[in-house]
Amino acid sequence: MLNIEDIKKLHKEHPFPKEVSDIRERILNSFNDLKFDPVPHTYLVESGIGLGVELRSVSSFVESFSPKEDWDAIAERYAAKNGLTVPSVKRMWKENNIRSTNNGTSTHLFLESYMWFFLNMPYKIDPIILPQYEDGYLIPYGPKQEAGAKYFQDLYDSYYNDAISIKVYPVMPETRMYVFDKNKFGMKTRFAGTMDILLAYCDPYDNKWKLICDDWKTNKSLYNDYNRKNGCYLDYPFNDIINEPIGHYQIQLSSYTLMLRQLDYDVTARNLVWLKDDSKYERHQLKDLSERILEYDKFINNKS
Repeated sequence: MLNIEDIKKLHKEHPFPKEVSDIRERILNSFNDLKFDPVPHTYLVESGIGLGVELRSVSSFVESFSPKEDWDAIAERYAAKNGLTVPSVKRMWKENNIRSTNNGTSTHLFLESYMWFFLNMPYKIDPIILPQYEDGYLIPYGPKQEAGAKYFQDLYDSYYNDAISIKVYPVMPETRMYVFDKNKFGMKTRFAGTMDILLAYCDPYDNKWKLICDDWKTNKSLYNDYNRKNGCYLDYPFNDIINEPIGHYQIQLSSYTLMLRQLDYDVTARNLVWLKDDSKYERHQLKDLSERILEYDKFINNKS
């Protein structure tokens, strides 16, 4: 388990390049007019004169490609198959959803704090997480938080591993971004979102700084066996992708990629970091679908 003294030692022996903080500041300044209200989960771009534009969330944008399902019929089938009543099934689903959402939110908050801790900024640890910061340790509660802490331990160890020639640096957690009104792509479809982990590295081949998008996921599973077996796909233009969590996340992280591309950053990888109940994590590299999103935008706007 990392201690703040380990973090101080890291930053003294392997100081992060100035380019990393420059990227952080540029992104913060570029999207500093974006405000997020977590309770209704809404994003608002402020104009500076008391007015603003509400943008749909990336999660809402992604969900729009899921075929509509008759959940009443699904509940009836599930109830009949398992000897339950429809109301009890719906209540069970609701309780599971609340439990899963709250657990996910708690884990994300811990790992947001852990990245600030890793950046040697423990004063940015969230007050809710602060009781877990004791004697210089940011202590994980539960297996998914332990898995996330292991991610940072592995990142820490990489700086002392001479076999790893390209060093990757955390830029910032919870990167809030949106599609500009007047963007370089001429894109009319607008949305906003918050990416969990932004990383940067210097490419030795061209000496340019490039970005990596990582995102924490706490799902019980990334796949949907029923939809795979029955060939249930997302809607156009993603109708070659199975309707399941990992398919949704491909669109989500590609949306983040698109928002960073507005600033002329080269985003070379999108990784889903799956935090598991055995205190381990898996990194799944996802395809870049940002060009498909741009094609979709042209299609729906030409159509209208």
